[in-house]
Amino acid sequence: MSNSISLGSTARTRPIRITRARNAQKQAQKTREQRPASISTNNNANARTNSNLEIQPATGECPPYNDHFGTVEDHSNHKVYLIGGFRCGTRDNMPTSDFSVCDTNHLTFRKPHAPFSREEQSRCRKPLPRISFPGFTLLRIAGVSYVALLGGYDAKSEQVRSNIIIIDPAKREWWTLSIEGEGVAPRISPAIVAIGNCIYVFSGYRRFGDDPQPYDSYSIAEYFPEREVWRWSTRDQPYSGSIPPG
Repeated sequence: MSNSISLGSTARTRPIRITRARNAQKQAQKTREQRPASISTNNNANARTNSNLEIQPATGECPPYNDHFGTVEDHSNHKVYLIGGFRCGTRDNMPTSDFSVCDTNHLTFRKPHAPFSREEQSRCRKPLPRISFPGFTLLRIAGVSYVALLGGYDAKSEQVRSNIIIIDPAKREWWTLSIEGEGVAPRISPAIVAIGNCIYVFSGYRRFGDDPQPYDSYSIAEYFPEREVWRWSTRDQPYSGSIPPG
């Protein structure tokens, strides 16, 4: 099993040259400042009804307002997970390692207090790595829900990633998934989905900028429960037929 990746508080990264991210941050901040007072939370009421729409205020440890964060929905357990993103109003283009969970039955947010970690046989207190624009999906194995992240830009190493991080929200642990076979190519913003014992990876981009060089291929990581191992059964296979890249 691969070692987990840690990021110290003093780490810095070169500016990410992506104009749309900066513009989106400015627009999000402007939207917050101009938000009408009519939708603010009323502390004296649990809910308000406007026409046929019921507005229920969220409670608990509400997460910060991040831009370009990832969301993963766990319908089986009525949870939504919010991951990473960029803090609005900052100029350093540093992705966060935020991780929050929302109970959709009660609209209650919770931010785990113990860091996610798992490294070989020993558990160490390490935060999630700061990764921007990875792919996200919910993974269900033997009735247990996990959050899977693949690829993205690592702010510490200043490199595009290709490995898969698994988060166990119930145990508050994370680890880098060990997969047999040669790995897939590093990529930014891939589309990934987990079905059964397989994680499917589609497309993505090689780099930021005006020439991102999109992939026009797919990969499949498969879990074999009888051996308790993962293996790349399909790796960077080009699409058949005419499919737009990216």
